[in-house]
Parts: sequence; structure tokens; C-alpha cells
Amino acid sequence: MLGIDHDRDSQVAVKAAFEFADRLGLGIIAVHAWQNRRLAGDVAAPFVIDWNKVDDAARQHLSAALAPWLDLYPDVVVGRVVESDKPSRAMICRSVQEGD
Repeated sequence: MLGIDHDRDSQVAVKAAFEFADRLGLGIIAVHAWQNRRLAGDVAAPFVIDWNKVDDAARQHLSAALAPWLDLYPDVVVGRVVESDKPSRAMICRSVQEGD
């Protein structure tokens, strides 16, 4: 399980995940989660937001973040998950589902 966000520092985790998966012959499930809820003080008008575009942008971000690593490690099978959820909750829920 690999969480993909917009932080450049997370590339260390991505590199490590691909290296370990390649060495151990394992696959990776890459998860990118985004929230559509805002903090109480954060003003947003959710009825004017095109959530399909937000989801498309999240999928494009995940693809772009994985692309260089897929080229370097072509034998690593990568599942992709994009969810509208709190990132920590998405990772925990996905981990539980994979453990079943």
C-alpha cells in the first residue's frame, strides 16, 4: 500500500516502495485520496465545484506520479485507487479490504 500525495518529500516513500516491491516480487496498490469536505473556517461553495473534474485531476496526478517509476520497474504490478476521502481513512480502509 502506497499513499500518493502532492508532497515532493513523499517521493522517498514511492522510491522505497518500488524498490522493495521489485526485489520481493510484490505488487503495489497506490492510493491517492482527496477530500471534498472543508474545515469550518474554509469557505467553499460545493454546489459550484465540478467534482468530476476534481476526480479527473486526482487520477491524472496519480498517473503522473507513478509514470517514471513504472518505467524504471516494469515488472512491478501497480493497482490504482483514487477516492474522495480523508487520506488516512482511505489508506486504513483499503488496507483492511486487502487483508480480507
